[in-house]
Amino acid sequence: MILIFGGAYQGKLDFAKKEFGLTESDVLDIAELCRMARTKNDQDLNYGVDAFINQNIMTAKCAYGLDEYIRLMIERGLDSDSWIEELIEGVKEAETVIIINDYSQGLVPMDAEDRKFREANGRAMIKLAESAESVYRIFCGIGTNIK
Repeated sequence: MILIFGGAYQGKLDFAKKEFGLTESDVLDIAELCRMARTKNDQDLNYGVDAFINQNIMTAKCAYGLDEYIRLMIERGLDSDSWIEELIEGVKEAETVIIINDYSQGLVPMDAEDRKFREANGRAMIKLAESAESVYRIFCGIGTNIK
C-alpha cells in the first residue's frame, strides 16, 4: 500500500497519476460517492455506497478521498477506526494507492462533530502510514517521500 496525504487542493491525485502511471479508470473516487450519498440523503443509497466502497476498495489501484468516507461514517455514528483496520488488512500487501486529505493543520474546529471527524481522520492517517510501504506528503503539487 502507498499512502499519499496533504492539504485540500494540493495536487495529490495529479501526483499519484503521474508518479504511478494511473488513469482515470484506475481511480475509485470515494469523495464523489460520498457527496452523492449526502446530496440524496437516502438511507438505502448510503448503504449502497457503503457496499460499493467496501466491495471495490480492496481491488482498486487508487482510492481517492478516503477522508470523505471517514466523515460520512462519523456523521452516521459508525466506527471508522475498525473499518480502517479492516481496510489495512485488505490492502497492505497490494499496490493500492490511498489518497487522503490532512486536516491536522490550522484551527481546531468549534463544532464537536467536526472535531470528532478531525480526530478520527488523524488516527486513520497514523494507522495507514504505519502499514504503508511508502508515504508521500504533497504540498503545492510537489511530492516528498517521507517513508
